[in-house]
Amino acid sequence: MLSHEYLEVITEALREQGSEECVSSIEEAMTLIMDLVETQTGLNTVSQLFRTCAPLQNTPLELATFFWYGITETFAYLVQYATPGQIPAACGRITNTTLGGPVERLAAWITSQSWTQPCIESRYAEQVAAHTNTSFNAPGSTSE
Repeated sequence: MLSHEYLEVITEALREQGSEECVSSIEEAMTLIMDLVETQTGLNTVSQLFRTCAPLQNTPLELATFFWYGITETFAYLVQYATPGQIPAACGRITNTTLGGPVERLAAWITSQSWTQPCIESRYAEQVAAHTNTSFNAPGSTSE
């Protein structure tokens, strides 16, 4: 499956240019996040840490949207557009235990990226609307 292969490429880039510790920290954070989103309190915590535009909802589409646009695409963007030193720097923050636990470190790095500003849009309907607005004046449209 193409998306699975792409994620493997991202993981290998993080491992080779960052470290095995970086990949392990991300995996640990993701496992903890998956546990957190099982409860309303955990959903609220994840929403706050990752600065979602609206509180996360425990529905398949909302969670998939958060994990794809909030986390996966952030790493894809890093790997795809990295300049020398960016991946090691990201991994340095993600593995710096003085910055908190794995989830806090991951959230701090993700929310520091320009493409997650001002917040992470985790609402499926909002993402669909943003990607289907084809009017001339739509955000992100270009003029010739």
